[in-house]
Amino acid sequence: MATATTSTRSRSTSKKSAKKSAKSTPITDYLSDLIDTTKDVVDDVVDAAGKLERSARTRSKEARDKILPSDKDIKSLRKRTQSLTDQVERITLRGGSSKSTKKDR
Repeated sequence: MATATTSTRSRSTSKKSAKKSAKSTPITDYLSDLIDTTKDVVDDVVDAAGKLERSARTRSKEARDKILPSDKDIKSLRKRTQSLTDQVERITLRGGSSKSTKKDR
């Protein structure tokens, strides 16, 4: 059993030394830096996309509000339409009575 324990220790020691040597190689340092830089770029792109989406939503809402009339605008248009309708009816009644008097002459 002492042999099994010794071989287990040597395996774990060799794994640790392999990890240490792998961490200190220039290639792993380069790849680690590349991955970190890539993560930073992706984070920046995600942030920019979020800002762009918020801006687009705000601008589309503003455009919609400019195009669509408000309740106040609709009420005002209804009042003006009713006023014009009343004026047309009064003119029609006057015009109809003046035409009938011309025909009677």
